[in-house]
Amino acid sequence: MSRRYQINEQRKEFYRQQYLAQEGRCMICGNPERLVVDHNHEDGYMRGLLCYKHNAGLGMFGDDVDLLRKAIEYLESTK
Repeated sequence: MSRRYQINEQRKEFYRQQYLAQEGRCMICGNPERLVVDHNHEDGYMRGLLCYKHNAGLGMFGDDVDLLRKAIEYLESTK
């Protein structure tokens, strides 16, 4: 099964399989809240299921790993 993001039966099947694999929990925080398919906006690769909050957070950072690292550094420096 391709893991490219599509709104169709393939996406529904990915969600079902991933939901079981993740035991119905967000891959970041582990909470069983409103899960959505997280995907790479550049190539459509479906990565996994995240709660809405963490999926939106990654989107706000544009999936930019360097920017996320800077955010982590900022948080750590302000403890």
